[in-house]
Amino acid sequence: MIEKYKNLIDKDGIKITTEEGSFSISFEGKSGLYWRYTPPKEKTSFNKNMHEFYITKENYFLYNLIDKVFIAIKEGMPYLNCSYDVINRYMKFRPFGDEPLFIFDKIEWHSDDSSYDKANVLSIFKYDEDTYKIEFMKNKGNDSSNFDIRFRMNGSRYWPFNLVFFNMYNDLLEYNRDYHQVHYEEYLYNEKVFKKTK
Repeated sequence: MIEKYKNLIDKDGIKITTEEGSFSISFEGKSGLYWRYTPPKEKTSFNKNMHEFYITKENYFLYNLIDKVFIAIKEGMPYLNCSYDVINRYMKFRPFGDEPLFIFDKIEWHSDDSSYDKANVLSIFKYDEDTYKIEFMKNKGNDSSNFDIRFRMNGSRYWPFNLVFFNMYNDLLEYNRDYHQVHYEEYLYNEKVFKKTK
């Protein structure tokens, strides 16, 4: 489920709820974009250092946005169909840091609000042909209870790939569940799940 809300600075936030719980994506002005794990009210698993979510084709709109993020980073193409290397030939961009972003077929984004070794980590990878797995991992040195992942607008260690996540956020703002049309991929996925349960 995808829901919109207003954050503390009256900007739009997106709450995504799955069978595993909820997380939010919120733009917070100059601070940048944040992905946040939302702990359950009963807090039975709140002390865990990792929380995972599965995004399936059951909601193809969301699955497709995650897929675009994954492909853009895997292929090194933060600017739609033009690769970072091609753009860099014509414009003097500051390249992102030496830290890898795509490791063993997995996105590993170390939060921009801390040093690489002390930051919380957001991982995104293909779980199977119909599913993406998202993991929020709290750094062992993080004494706070939050799993916040920050994407800086300026000064991101992974620039320009932070733009991919900002584009995803903007696309999520266009979602209207009252006018959501079932995509053919959603239909095929639901048929597959139905056959497995028979």
